[in-house]
Amino acid sequence: MAVVVLDNMQALDEAISKSGRKLVVVTFSSQNCGPCRPVPACLEAISEEMPDVVFVKIEVGKDDEYTKRFCIKGVPAFFYFKNGQKVYNFEGGNLGHFRQKVDQLRF
Repeated sequence: MAVVVLDNMQALDEAISKSGRKLVVVTFSSQNCGPCRPVPACLEAISEEMPDVVFVKIEVGKDDEYTKRFCIKGVPAFFYFKNGQKVYNFEGGNLGHFRQKVDQLRF
């Protein structure tokens, strides 16, 4: 399954609520962020391996609605949702940890 790129809060809320029991992984990143640069390639690769997981990518600014609602202090930030509820999140460029949490939470 391809990575879904969203640009508004309503679309994000719908993606989370309509996913049912599937794990939804939302990544927040910025074009101006060095640690964010490898994230898109990693997302694409993992999304091909795990079609049962919904991967969402969102570009954020310093003071936008996403950073306020999710209390994002740094990017990249990763949020994991299941059954419409946040089950885990972390900030930082540790893609090994990102992958490990996807493996752990997807079933």
